[in-house]
Amino acid sequence: MTSLIRDLSIDPILIQFSSAQFSFYQMLGYKLDWVSHIGVQFLILGHKSKISLDWQNRPSFYNDATIKEGNRKNQLVLQYQIFF
Repeated sequence: MTSLIRDLSIDPILIQFSSAQFSFYQMLGYKLDWVSHIGVQFLILGHKSKISLDWQNRPSFYNDATIKEGNRKNQLVLQYQIFF
């Protein structure tokens, strides 16, 4: 059993990522807005077992008789993913 686990093991890898989404919102008069993501993934066993930490910066909206844009909000997401 030990040799089987040793044969399947893969060295852990740290991967950085970033992305952005640009959108035009009709209810805001087609104003351009964006959401950004920056994070890292720690691949424990390739993509079969990994931990991700993702920081997001996104717009917020509120309804005060009309829909208006509020302050930008930050969000931090920590997740563990396993595939079998």
